Amino acid sequence: MAFVSWNCHGFRNKSSELKDIINSYKPACIALQETYIKDNDTVNIRDYSIFSNTSSSARASGGVALAVANDIPSTCLNLNTNLQADAVRMHIKSLITICSLYLPPHQTIHQTELNNLISQLPSPFLILGDLNSHSPLWGGTEMNSRGRQIEQLLADHISSPKEIADTIASSLAQISSSRNYPDHFLAHKLKEEETRLNFNTPADLPYNNSFTFSEFQSCLSTVRNSSPAPDNISYILIKHLSIESQKNILRLYNAIWQEQTFPTLWHQTIIIPILKPGKDATNPLNYRPKVLTCCLCKLLERLVNRRLVHNLETNNIIHPHQIDFRKGPCSLDNRLSLETDIRLAFLQKKHLVAIFFDIEKAYNRTWKHGVLGDLYAFGLRGNLPIFIQNFLKLRKFRVRVGFEFSDSCIQEEGVPQRSVLSVSLFIVKVNNILNQLPSFVKGHLYVDNLYIFHVQGTIFLLWSDNFKLRLEKSNTGLILMVLTFLHSSLQVFTFFVKGVFT
Repeated sequence: MAFVSWNCHGFRNKSSELKDIINSYKPACIALQETYIKDNDTVNIRDYSIFSNTSSSARASGGVALAVANDIPSTCLNLNTNLQADAVRMHIKSLITICSLYLPPHQTIHQTELNNLISQLPSPFLILGDLNSHSPLWGGTEMNSRGRQIEQLLADHISSPKEIADTIASSLAQISSSRNYPDHFLAHKLKEEETRLNFNTPADLPYNNSFTFSEFQSCLSTVRNSSPAPDNISYILIKHLSIESQKNILRLYNAIWQEQTFPTLWHQTIIIPILKPGKDATNPLNYRPKVLTCCLCKLLERLVNRRLVHNLETNNIIHPHQIDFRKGPCSLDNRLSLETDIRLAFLQKKHLVAIFFDIEKAYNRTWKHGVLGDLYAFGLRGNLPIFIQNFLKLRKFRVRVGFEFSDSCIQEEGVPQRSVLSVSLFIVKVNNILNQLPSFVKGHLYVDNLYIFHVQGTIFLLWSDNFKLRLEKSNTGLILMVLTFLHSSLQVFTFFVKGVFT
């Protein structure tokens, strides 16, 4: 999508140049300055709608205009300003404001006038124009007074990448803060965390043995190429190392494993915020985090995760209706089970109620000590749970916007997003949820998504309150499937309501 700004120094005698611009760039919008169009002049551009701020004097001078492609919905904005400015609201996937502005070189422009103009432009907006301002900030060789004025305008209204990064980082840190927990749970949390979990054991447990080179190679073969994190070591580099060098990495891993230590750098992650489609860019919660962690750490996580999952599966600890990230079960199994229940209810001429839950900020707000407590209750001891304990300690992150980084922030609670272990650790924490249901209620889990049948919401809400998981109201819904017979024919009515729980 192209936007063009052009000081044409007279619209009427530049029609051929304007056609060349349109043919070359096919712009969605053209901002024109010094059009020299008077009020009674008629101007047309094929396939474009013209919005102009014209001169009322006998001699045409100055003036601005906007040409918007006819296939783009647009509305002219009425601006209350003495400046030569014109603005339109355009709908290109989402709404955006485009303003054409001309500031004559020898005219005194007060800062309040510019601020007043900006206050009238709905966000997001783009100002295109000839401002007659010179500054090294945008490639000029010298500075003039207008340049200093525009620099000040930018400083007042545009955040630097560092400021944006700090704002998003602060928002993410608040999400994982224990202050999100209600007072009664904080009291319970404080009491539970006073009890030290002693994972030490003299027993020689198989899952605590040193990793073998075959395990190392097997895990390395499953990784996908990804961006390096704070250590600048990529999977490609590790894959292309010699066998002896890879064995040296394995020796490092086994030293970390057996000595029960954890490199400080591996606690740090880099987050690149990506705006969700159609969302307001000014809201820091509307960004999806792309998380970069050290590849060396993630590879060791894979080794640890295999042993963790093997132990959980071998001892039948994971609930059979939790089907994500497991060998064998898939999401189709849950859908077939739901279909079977629906058909059975219809055959029995009963009503079926299904409630679908989505846990709000699931990974960010998972109680760390609660995860470790579950591992302890499962009977895990030694290197495996101690590695996970060290892995969850003192997690820090920085947000990167462009080439700028935020200050380092602490992730107080939660499991690290996009880490290899995070899904397994979250499954450990929610594993108990289905055991809270009465025998006549069925339920299925897909990590942080749950649906249950024939259930009263208070049962689940009590469980989520105990383990401090908050429902995502916008994605939580109730489906009521009603079977009736009208005029000797079968009628099925399905009602779906989102956000019904408060």
